[in-house]
Amino acid sequence: DIPGVLVSNAIDNAVNALQALSLAMTSVDIKSAPAYPIENIDPLPMSVAYLAAGNLMKINYGMLEIFPQINIEFHFSRLNLKQAYQQINAVAYEFSQRLSGDPTLSGAVDTLFSADAGVPFAVRPYNWGRPQGSNVDFFTQMLIFEIVVKIVESPITP
Repeated sequence: DIPGVLVSNAIDNAVNALQALSLAMTSVDIKSAPAYPIENIDPLPMSVAYLAAGNLMKINYGMLEIFPQINIEFHFSRLNLKQAYQQINAVAYEFSQRLSGDPTLSGAVDTLFSADAGVPFAVRPYNWGRPQGSNVDFFTQMLIFEIVVKIVESPITP
């Protein structure tokens, strides 16, 4: 349970479902996939998923559509870039397959993406900043997917 939050919601459920897909991969052993972003880095490779943006559209008096963008980041050690890119290539391929194979994220959302919009992903260095007790910044190589999901809900009326 989260202090100050009474119930989980469809966004939390979607984040958790994406993290479950991350942990289910067999091509690379993802060592950590927390439910919420963390301040300190876990053992690598790891994934972090979170709400990044979104749109809200009211369909009619009794229905609304929410289109949250949930980003999932996979972080890899930069100590051996060849190995990092072998892992990045494997995760990009397998995670794409797993995502396409579960378009409702185990029922957490109504659908992942429309036929005319894909799921962009990119690779870049990422700076975690300075870990506690260190005077050196910590960098990873990051693969990020930007996933827009569709959630249909009933409005809450006064």
